[in-house]
Amino acid sequence: MSDDEDTTMSSELPDPPPFRQIDEWLATIQVHECTKAFGILEAYLNEGNRSAEILWRLARYFLTIANFSKTKEEHLKEIQKAIAYAREAFEVKKTFLTASWAAIASYKLIKKIGFKEKMEELNRCKIFVDHALSLDPHDLDMLYLRGRWYLMVSQITWIQRTKSSLMSIPPAEGTLDQAIDDFKKAYLIAPFCQKTTVYLAISLFEKRDFETAKMHFDHIVKMNKEPKHRTSFVNEAENYLAKCNLIEVDELVKKARTKIIGGRLAMWKFGLAIRSCPDYEYEYLLFWDRCRKVKSDKIFSSPKMHICPIDELEVPQEKDEILYEVDELLGTYRVKDTYEAYEKLQLMFEDGDKSIEVLARLAKFCHNNADQLGTDKDKIQMLQMGKEYLLKVYETDTENFLAAKWLAYLSLKLLAVLPFRSKMHEAKLAKGYLDRAIALHPKAWHLQHLRGRWYHELANMSWIKRKMSACLGCAAPEGTLEKAIDDYKSAQQLFSDSLRNCVFLGIALFEDGRKFAAKRYFGRALTFKTVTDTRLKLYRIAQYYFWRC
Repeated sequence: MSDDEDTTMSSELPDPPPFRQIDEWLATIQVHECTKAFGILEAYLNEGNRSAEILWRLARYFLTIANFSKTKEEHLKEIQKAIAYAREAFEVKKTFLTASWAAIASYKLIKKIGFKEKMEELNRCKIFVDHALSLDPHDLDMLYLRGRWYLMVSQITWIQRTKSSLMSIPPAEGTLDQAIDDFKKAYLIAPFCQKTTVYLAISLFEKRDFETAKMHFDHIVKMNKEPKHRTSFVNEAENYLAKCNLIEVDELVKKARTKIIGGRLAMWKFGLAIRSCPDYEYEYLLFWDRCRKVKSDKIFSSPKMHICPIDELEVPQEKDEILYEVDELLGTYRVKDTYEAYEKLQLMFEDGDKSIEVLARLAKFCHNNADQLGTDKDKIQMLQMGKEYLLKVYETDTENFLAAKWLAYLSLKLLAVLPFRSKMHEAKLAKGYLDRAIALHPKAWHLQHLRGRWYHELANMSWIKRKMSACLGCAAPEGTLEKAIDDYKSAQQLFSDSLRNCVFLGIALFEDGRKFAAKRYFGRALTFKTVTDTRLKLYRIAQYYFWRC
């Protein structure tokens, strides 16, 4: 290619760069698509554009390509390129994205280098992670990464620390408690995320809290039995679950041998563990004999020694186990299951457990079951009951994200059934809860979408309704299509695979007169699969508007 052709191509580069298209290509994690993104980024780089936005995307590209490397040397080379661009981007502009990609690249490099370089890189990685979290304290990936960092540092031995000091490299400081705290924060943001749950359990296992760790491992394994859900995290959970079972058997056998074991729960656990481990058959027989002497024949009578009637005992459940069962029951959306979950939660509530974990699930029950009720009066009563559970918590702690989120959900649902005058007052409350929840967790795309819906509804309110509202002494809150579009776009940037958000963003743009822009989002919506009736309805709406654009 001649110099004249190069000059022509470089002069045709758009300004500003097409970052949205580049991000879409990089998000596919496919070599062909990522290479197209790299071609554009490299062209801007050759033109002398070394802005932070170009540099961190180049770092992201090399981190993605590193996963497809055939040899360890190639893998390390790509990661080193990524970290060079990421650090330069961070020096140019200290934003959340530059800090987070520098942290990710640094953490990946730690696993591939020697001891001396590793100790130096650990300290650099912590700087990037801390800076990213100072800008967004609720980012799931950075909380998880810092938890992994603390877990790795806590496992550095005394000999390695001494060796690092002799090399004049201050060893990084971190504890298991700090790792557990970060994993718990990440778990609250995304309770069903495999990687955060598994590493929270691993940290608890290292802390020797085997019961809680086993509960988390067991939950991950049960929730991901299907082959399509199996990942390396699930396999790791299975391995640790086996370790927990062996440790539990060993501890209970020791107690049985020293005659310390006692109580219904301990005996039930011992019998359950022994049955799953044939190596302890002799201890099982001794244990069985002791059970017959301690308890009545009615409970422990059995014609065969290998049948364990201890299973008939009612074993008290731990709080976390009950909450896991409740989540599974609420997740079915069946009336019978949800009321069973409500009974469990109500028992905990009546026993004095008024923690946010219990109250948020009670609110979720009220939110989900309001639709099953016949009249608007019953629905209002159910939704207001859900709000009452959370209002006391929210009034004393406005920093509680779960309380703000579920209060927003309940208030928005109330707007559909409340009479007109009450609806205006509730709309203002809903906006306050949404604003607070988004301020606490700016990455929650679904909340951004709901606030966009709120602005959208008010923007379409007729002047007659506004006049009625003013006459009744409850002025309607203000909302514009521009604000709705801004929130829809924010949600789209955070999560581009939402059919609902694509459709409503397209409608808002269509109503604002921007039909060309709207058509692009309707076209995107038509590429989604329609599995449920709700998605099919949204698909048809998108289809209708697409042909009108």
